[in-house]
Amino acid sequence: MFWTIAFRAFSGIGLALIFSLSQAYVGDSAPEGREGRHMGAFGIFIASGFGVEPLLAGIIRDQYDMDTVFISMAVMFAAASIAMAILLPKSRRIRNGDVDALPAVPWSTTLRHPCVQGLYLVGTSLAFAMGASFTFVAIFLERDMGATATMVGAVLAVQHVTNGAMQPISEMLADRFDRRMLIMGGAILVAAGYLTPAIVDEYWVIVVGFMLGVGVGNSIAQVSTQALQMEIGRELGMATVMSLQATSFGSGVLMGSMLTGIVNVMVGTRWVFVAATLVILGGALAFILRTAGRPITRFLAGEEVTTAPEPASG
Repeated sequence: MFWTIAFRAFSGIGLALIFSLSQAYVGDSAPEGREGRHMGAFGIFIASGFGVEPLLAGIIRDQYDMDTVFISMAVMFAAASIAMAILLPKSRRIRNGDVDALPAVPWSTTLRHPCVQGLYLVGTSLAFAMGASFTFVAIFLERDMGATATMVGAVLAVQHVTNGAMQPISEMLADRFDRRMLIMGGAILVAAGYLTPAIVDEYWVIVVGFMLGVGVGNSIAQVSTQALQMEIGRELGMATVMSLQATSFGSGVLMGSMLTGIVNVMVGTRWVFVAATLVILGGALAFILRTAGRPITRFLAGEEVTTAPEPASG
């Protein structure tokens, strides 16, 4: 048990670094007005990986054992690290030599931005539901519905595969329509999808709910969220804004796993999904209330910002 917890802790630190810095890299590369397209293209590969992983893990577990699952994960992490070290070029800002000209925005200023606060809240609520799903979908399906590990993997995979397939449509929507309303609509779809295990007893209905609700809704909400982050990141610092979203994801998953465990003990597994649904709706409402009528950019007008000093000549 100790080594399993240690593995999860170290892999979690690595994933947090990967997500925030890779999103900042994409943000630096995207031209204004095309944030949705760039982040959507990036999201295809993230969603595809998340979609294949649980299904593949379920098949490996059914055919071999749990140790083989973890060994496979380690091999894939190593292969990805080698590929990144060899293939990833420098970002546009580094190639152009304009890194030192960026303003050094204090964290206190970044945290006062209403849209940063709103995005953090809605991101945390979606991650809360994801943490609950990671923890209790398998338990519910195996214990209450007699599902195999492959069937559980299919439920977890279908949402991510759908998410990836929806990325081209989501990126188009994010570049053409109000991103705040898209985030709200996507969150409502996700909430509806997570509610299905609480109200139905048919396996295939749950599969469809996760596909059309969680998969489609997450695709719309995530691409629009990341496009807004890129807008804000150009003003406040791309890596800073993206790292805050990674923090919201990590804290949301942690709270979702722990708090819904209490819900499960007190009132049962089905109520875990009800709790996840309510948290998503609450986070989406808080996002709309916090950002309504407020500009996305030009937040630093009137703020005192320290500019990074130019390097000494000679």
